[in-house]
Amino acid sequence: MKDGGKYMENNQRKAIDMDDVMCPVCGEYQMEYFGNYCPVCGWEHMPTAFIDPDLYDSANHSSLNEYIKWFQEKRIKDPNYIWDKDPKKYEYYAARLDLFNKNKLL
Repeated sequence: MKDGGKYMENNQRKAIDMDDVMCPVCGEYQMEYFGNYCPVCGWEHMPTAFIDPDLYDSANHSSLNEYIKWFQEKRIKDPNYIWDKDPKKYEYYAARLDLFNKNKLL
């Protein structure tokens, strides 16, 4: 933890104020509240992403940084990729949840 507890405290306070922001993954959708899903990339807006972008988030089954990488790879393959129109959109979550459960059992 940086600078004792100040880093976490400041970021927690910042996260609480971040309920109405652009999607931190794609930057293409205005998130209105925590728990809001981005129709462009599928990210569920959670305050943990603003506290630590490398922290595993159970709602998204990955960290913010992992999810950004996944979405960038999707956009490289298809520049017009939209999560909400993807018939296989939940496969990412299922795969990440399986991976998490395997690692948790080790």
